[in-house]
Amino acid sequence: MSSEAVEVTAEVIEEPTSELSVTYTPAVIDDNLAAVEAWVKSQVEPYRGAVIDYDDDERRKEARKARSDLNKMKDPIKADLKRIKDAYMAPMAAFEGRVKGIIGIIDTARDDIDTQFKAGEKAFKDGRRAALQKEYEAVAGPVADLIPLESFIETEWLAPKRSEEWACGKLADKAAEALDAYNQIMKLDLPFKDEAVARFCETLSFVEAIKRNSELEAERARMEEFRAAQEAVAAQAPEPEPRPAPVPAPEPEPTPVSVPEPEPQPEPEPVCRWSLSTQFEGTRALAQQVAAALKGLGITGAAIRFEGEVPRG
Repeated sequence: MSSEAVEVTAEVIEEPTSELSVTYTPAVIDDNLAAVEAWVKSQVEPYRGAVIDYDDDERRKEARKARSDLNKMKDPIKADLKRIKDAYMAPMAAFEGRVKGIIGIIDTARDDIDTQFKAGEKAFKDGRRAALQKEYEAVAGPVADLIPLESFIETEWLAPKRSEEWACGKLADKAAEALDAYNQIMKLDLPFKDEAVARFCETLSFVEAIKRNSELEAERARMEEFRAAQEAVAAQAPEPEPRPAPVPAPEPEPTPVSVPEPEPQPEPEPVCRWSLSTQFEGTRALAQQVAAALKGLGITGAAIRFEGEVPRG
């Protein structure tokens, strides 16, 4: 019988584990950097302390050659550094690539679940919003035409842990309150009703709507008070005296051509001075408005007196 040698190879398969175990031996770099440094210093020494006169053609050429020689001296040293660094980092680069590949497996599985989760979440919220919209249009009446549904929706109404019936009930209560407040506003005799309704649509607050109407009423009252003060000042101001017509210049008498006489100068216009004295009763704000009105009419130096102080006009 003849016997043949059979080579058997076996692959060692490690048990799966979640813990990364790495064994590494720090590389030891054996070099002659000290000798290279000594050589570089000896080569650079002649260049130390060199004075470059840029205006001298010969010295300028020498400077260019010195720069070129020094750059060439660096090239082989930098090339050796790159070669050693690439070799030193190669195992690390391979190890990092494997680790990132493993992490990528996890990311792929996570991204698949995340995509499905977000799609399901969007579909649920879209369905819940559609149900809420239908309920809103049924219970909100004219408010539904003025205020969008999103102004009413609260975050928990769109949560899966809350039932659709519960969310629609909460919306119906909130919409009913808004509708009642809107109807109350419409029943009031408000001079600025449109602006009050606009504020209500922004805030869903009856109080804010009434507050807005009051603000506009106060502003209108201030303007009317100011206009009345202006009219009062204008009514009591004296009419300005008519300006006298300019006196025509007399015709010059004939004079000999050889001796021309100067033309007569027009007489200066008369200066009119007048004063205004009037009394009225009112608030400090009104007094300040009257002062501003007087300034607008060109009246300066006026004094408006009231209890305590004298604001200048």
